[in-house]
Parts: sequence; structure tokens; C-alpha cells
Amino acid sequence: MATSSTVTQRALQGFFTGFLFCLVGSMLARYGMVQNSVLQEWQTLVILSVVGGIVCAMGRALADGVAGAVLGALAGVFLGGAVGAFLPAWNLPYTVEEVIVDAGKPFELSGPGFDGEPIDIVRYKGKLVLVDFWATWCGPCVKEMPTIKHLYQKYHEQGFEVIGVSLDRKREDLQKYLEREKLPWKQIFFDGSVNPLVEKHNVEFIPATFLVDREGNLIAKNLRGIDLVNVIEDSLKEDSEIDKKKGVRRFTRIIPMTNYLSMFLGSMLFALLGALAQRYATSTEAKTP
Repeated sequence: MATSSTVTQRALQGFFTGFLFCLVGSMLARYGMVQNSVLQEWQTLVILSVVGGIVCAMGRALADGVAGAVLGALAGVFLGGAVGAFLPAWNLPYTVEEVIVDAGKPFELSGPGFDGEPIDIVRYKGKLVLVDFWATWCGPCVKEMPTIKHLYQKYHEQGFEVIGVSLDRKREDLQKYLEREKLPWKQIFFDGSVNPLVEKHNVEFIPATFLVDREGNLIAKNLRGIDLVNVIEDSLKEDSEIDKKKGVRRFTRIIPMTNYLSMFLGSMLFALLGALAQRYATSTEAKTP
């Protein structure tokens, strides 16, 4: 029978093993998706790694193995998420203040157009321009595209323009998407080569957006969803507050606490059940003659 010190030792070993495995695995997965730095999302990576460490600690402490706990935790995440969708929504809003590097300075952008015609943002002077770094293989980019299309259709006649900077590796992938979605704005595409604009504008993840005013100066970065809609609508007003806030962007983020808590509790409960099931199965095999 294992002593309390042995159980504690196994739990600690499981926690550190699970933490490091999840941290390295999630970093590699994120890097593989965008081929860039993962430091922008370090908080999320640490939280996921801590949860993975707890699951593995539970498995090692109860069953001296992590298979049952890990499988149970995965099942609990899916079931917890499904249950959370039917629970009363509890969202935790918080205000974020971001200092926009290079705000108010001229924004330079030029490159080969996908249609063969060179693109230079200088030609868009007098327009409010959204520069969108994206790719067809990027799920969040594709998810954001309907919002950009809506804004373009609604405000194009008021002087709103979009320039896409595609990070696709294959021309045919971009061609199929453009034909299917009928995107009306120009796309910069470097055929068969590394896109130098990624390094030039320090793009660490996609989608990455840059909003440029009518004088060609940068006024906002990395706008998405409702933030993108609000800032563009405000920028098109004659009495826009954007110029007064140049250099600083304040916006509200919402944490869906109901979903997060239901998935966390579900993963913990089923990890416990999985570890106990593995322990029972192991003890039964040991008793079998």
C-alpha cells in the first residue's frame, strides 16, 4: 500500500510532467499554425498547462498512470462545454488599454498584387484603409472575414477600403477562396517566397489588422469583431474621437465564465473518475491468477 509521501511524490511528478508536456505541446501547435511567436498568448498557454498538470497529478496519485485521467479530462471538457451552453450566461467584462506603437506615423505597405498589378497604400490616400494580414488556412481569419465584408459593403462608398495581405503558401488555395467568397478588395501575395511584410510590420499572429487614416497614418492595430466595427464606424465620423486618442486604444473584452467553469469542472470530475477507473482495472488485473 502506497504511503502518503509516495502518493505526494507521484502527484508532484505527474503535475510537472503534465505541465511541461502541455506547455511545450501547445506552444508547438500554436507556432505550427501561424509560424510566429506565441508570447502574445502566454497567459492562455500557462492556464492550459496548469490544468494539464493537475490532471496528470491526479492520475499519477490515484492510479500511478495518466491514461485514465487524461481520457476522462478530454471527455469532461466536451461534456462540460455542452452543458455550459444551456446554463445561464455569466460573462466577466474587463477593460484593456493598449499603447499603439507607431500610432500617428505614416504606414508603408506595398507588394505584388494577386492579380498581377502592384499595390501601394500611397494610392489609397484620402481613404480609411484596413490592412488585413490573413490566410485561408487560418481558422480565426476566415471566421473574421464576414465582418470585414459587411463593413466594406456598408462603408465603401463613404471612403472605406481594405487591402488583404495573404500569407497563403499556394496560389491555388487563395484563388479558390477568392472565387468562392468573391472578396472585392485587392490582395498582396508573394508567390512562392517568404512574405517580407510579416517581418517589416512585426506580425506575430494572424489575423493581424492595421487601420490607416485618410492621411496615411496608423491609428489602430489588431482590431477584431465588435472592436473593429466600433473603431471603423467612429473613424468615419466627421467628429471622430480617434484622433484625440491616437496612440492609445481602450476596449472591452469578455471572459465567458460559464463556459470556462463548466469545462474546467467537467474535466476535473471526469479526470477523477478516469483515474479511479484505471486504478480499479489495474487492481483487478493484479488479483487475477
